[in-house]
Amino acid sequence: MRKRLVCLVMALTLLICFTSVPASAEDVEEPEVRCKAALLVDTKTDQVLFEKNSHKKMAPASLTKMMTCLLVMENLDLKKQVKIPAAATGYIGSAIGLKKGEVFTVEELLNALMIYSANDCAVALGIEVAGSHLKFVEMMNARAKELGLENTFFLNANGFTNDMDHHTTANDLYVIAKKIMQYPEVREITARKSFTMPETTESGPRKLDTTNRLLKKKMYYEGVYGVKTGFMGASGYCFVGACERDGMDLICVVLNDETRKESFQDATTLFDYGFNNFYTEKMVDKGEDTGHVMVKNGHETFVPTQTKEAGYITLPNQAAESMADSDVKYEKGIKAPIKKGTKVGVVEMKQDGKVVSTTDVIITKDVKKGGPWSALYISDMMFYAGVIIIAAVILIIVSTNIRRKKRKAAAEARAARRQAAHEAILKAEKEDKIRRDWPF
Repeated sequence: MRKRLVCLVMALTLLICFTSVPASAEDVEEPEVRCKAALLVDTKTDQVLFEKNSHKKMAPASLTKMMTCLLVMENLDLKKQVKIPAAATGYIGSAIGLKKGEVFTVEELLNALMIYSANDCAVALGIEVAGSHLKFVEMMNARAKELGLENTFFLNANGFTNDMDHHTTANDLYVIAKKIMQYPEVREITARKSFTMPETTESGPRKLDTTNRLLKKKMYYEGVYGVKTGFMGASGYCFVGACERDGMDLICVVLNDETRKESFQDATTLFDYGFNNFYTEKMVDKGEDTGHVMVKNGHETFVPTQTKEAGYITLPNQAAESMADSDVKYEKGIKAPIKKGTKVGVVEMKQDGKVVSTTDVIITKDVKKGGPWSALYISDMMFYAGVIIIAAVILIIVSTNIRRKKRKAAAEARAARRQAAHEAILKAEKEDKIRRDWPF
């Protein structure tokens, strides 16, 4: 009986141990999607939760318009008036039928671009930014290189082409989507179900319904606020979606589905997978103290730092919080002069000891160049304080020596006076003796 009891206790112990093992991303069953390429990312951490051919070059169709949107936000005032040129008229496919001479604001054209996927509005905005459609396309490709999108190349501003020289990847599209979603104005536009272009002298009002079915009643998905749809023969049906729930913000990319419905179903599958199996944990706050960094050649050499933005980590729902950790890593060879806000390191967020996300660490004040001693990481204040201390020590030593010499001189004078007095007494006694011994 005793043996059976011991075995039972051991079995229960083992069961508890196995059931308490922290979950990892590998423990979660991945979703099945029909598209040829896909990506799901937590935008707060840039952690990839699911990917399928995410670096394969694919035709983006109207997803191209996200780059057009980015350049518009970086280069134009949304309230600026745009007079439609002839070069932006006559476009087919998804277009609102712009007419030469019509006037709209940049913001109105941007609504038509992102909500209705208007090809003609893409060209009109591109011409307004760069002066010509061709120059704008050059800007698009230059901006792609600046963002590190090595597998992206554009032939036009709207994606209306089946030429595979016009290509990108799911990964690159995520980078662009995250960029434009950082603009509150764009986020507000892409969350709209419809928009009405104002009446002009050339045309009446145009009501434009969104092409994003996840914002509509039949396929509505709670928390979706964007981003863009696309379709061409070469691209199939494509969709980049953005959704936020319970503090978790996800972007999914779905490329080359056979039907429009399937593209939104794949997006829903990816969002369900992300929200049902993961959560976003905040590790550090924006502006959190991250200690001091050593600055060479600086007026100050031991300078405070802080986080530029909040730092997060994505964990499986069943994961223990103890799986997550963070550590500050400073750059080497930081030298003055350096401006406030300059990146000097990162906070590394770790899961099971592996770095999965980072947030920048910045310096909190301007640091001017210091004196020659700063090359040895001695600040001006420390140097001058040292000079003052040394000078004070020297002054104390000198004063002490002077006082000691004065005391010694006074003592010697007193001793000399005593000696002189003593000698005078001896002399007087001698003279008195001589007088006493005088024979007369």
